[in-house]
Amino acid sequence: MKAFQFSTTKTIISEPGSIQRLAEICESQGIKTPFVVTDGGIVACGLMDVLKQALASSNLDIAYFTDVVADPAEDIVLSAVDAAVSHKADGIIGFGGGSSMDTAKLVALLAN
Repeated sequence: MKAFQFSTTKTIISEPGSIQRLAEICESQGIKTPFVVTDGGIVACGLMDVLKQALASSNLDIAYFTDVVADPAEDIVLSAVDAAVSHKADGIIGFGGGSSMDTAKLVALLAN
């Protein structure tokens, strides 16, 4: 077996009110074209509206991928990767639970 190194994400932030600071966080990380990875449950319960409202006054060029499902199949992950590459994303934001976060980590790795 060849030696390798696996590093996941640069930063994971989980704190109350972090949605309201998301534009500031992106700016501090040098992110101008973020790509948000989430699932239909987050959209259905209105949390995506909160995120979009928090980013409305920013100068960020944001794209959203909302097709994550529980334990997503490879085609969903690759679809998200393709969308992130097409958007020329310079930062990936995982928004939601485990599957969204895991998909976002894979997108960040594979889109690079």
